[in-house]
Amino acid sequence: MLLPHLAGALSRDNTAASRARSVTPGIPVNPEVLHAMVVLHREVPAVTMAACEATGEPWQPRPIPVCLTALPRLAQRLHDTGHPGDAMAVEGALRRWVRVTKQALGLRTPDLAIGAVCPVCGEGDLMAAGSEGFLRRTGHGVTVEWEHPGRVYCGVCAASWGVGEWPHLGRLLEAG
Repeated sequence: MLLPHLAGALSRDNTAASRARSVTPGIPVNPEVLHAMVVLHREVPAVTMAACEATGEPWQPRPIPVCLTALPRLAQRLHDTGHPGDAMAVEGALRRWVRVTKQALGLRTPDLAIGAVCPVCGEGDLMAAGSEGFLRRTGHGVTVEWEHPGRVYCGVCAASWGVGEWPHLGRLLEAG
């Protein structure tokens, strides 16, 4: 509601010794949002260009929404034409962008360190997977529905334990 008036207020308030300084109006953002913006603006066109080159399609710079719309089709085409590694790279990038964007918007909580070493590999630290919010349309608008994975995992060896396996994991950690 007040956001449209921010640029004018910033330019009026930006004075020094009765001289106005030049201000480029912008939207203030927190570090997570800025990080997501930088990652998306840098990586989305680069991944789209690489996928176009690998599939033999001509590349032209396109806006990010157009690139994001094209990437699932390009990933499928990469898979169909015998480039499964490139297709997996596109899919991995898409997953990373969703994670970064959800964290910036407050729709994903960070994973938490358990404070124990993995009993399987003996190297990785155990982590509790964070919760994730999903936007759902309802009769009253849009709401956030939170899903809690209830999973402890090792980032090194990818071992994982669901809620039903936590007592067993506890015994492994006590014995280790």
